[in-house]
Amino acid sequence: MTTEQTGQADGTAGTDWVLVPDVDELRPIFEHAEELLLALVVTEEDSAEDPEPWVLPAPLTGRDGALAALYRVWEVLRGAVDELALPRIEPDASTRPRLLSGSRERVPFRAVPIATADRELLAAAVAQLELALTPSKRRGAGNPWDGKRLSDLAELLEQIADGEPKPTTEAELIQPLTRISRLLSLPPDDDTTVLLDVVRTSAATGADVELTSAQTTAYGKTATKVNTILTGGDPLARWVY
Repeated sequence: MTTEQTGQADGTAGTDWVLVPDVDELRPIFEHAEELLLALVVTEEDSAEDPEPWVLPAPLTGRDGALAALYRVWEVLRGAVDELALPRIEPDASTRPRLLSGSRERVPFRAVPIATADRELLAAAVAQLELALTPSKRRGAGNPWDGKRLSDLAELLEQIADGEPKPTTEAELIQPLTRISRLLSLPPDDDTTVLLDVVRTSAATGADVELTSAQTTAYGKTATKVNTILTGGDPLARWVY
């Protein structure tokens, strides 16, 4: 995914176009991210009457922060990506324009408008999670109250990881949300800009696109970067493009 350099979608301030691969691998990533954020919110809510309730840093506290942003992004994707559509698109063939290169049909990308505020909320949530998992940074928090919030978050992450059905570290626990944030915030470059233009044009015309040689090269480079984010760089866990 990549944001359009203008930072706007159809002239609407505060909305960015992002490139989303039309692959089902996105589904479990979002589901695991939701599980984490929901566990944090529910635990904090349930402890409200305790003598020492859990206190989490924004935007992880409450249901109107990162959790709400994740749900809004998911709703947008469900309307734009065949593999995430509810109900599922039938037949299996895409109902949207295809990207073709020679005799091959490439895994398609979709141009999706995402609110800038939602991208920033998710990025801020990841930043707090990463701070909580770094003891030296927790100790260097700006004030005792910030340190308390990060310490509570670190302890809660450890409890959630211990409760997983299979051995899970806290770092693994936050990876799905980290991947979503990285995908939504992938910096634009020449390759992703070229591909975004192609995808938006094909969506506007409703016509399949035969990629030129230069566009095919841009597609390959962009797909490799996105695949690396989605799979954590595992060469054995990749979608075919």
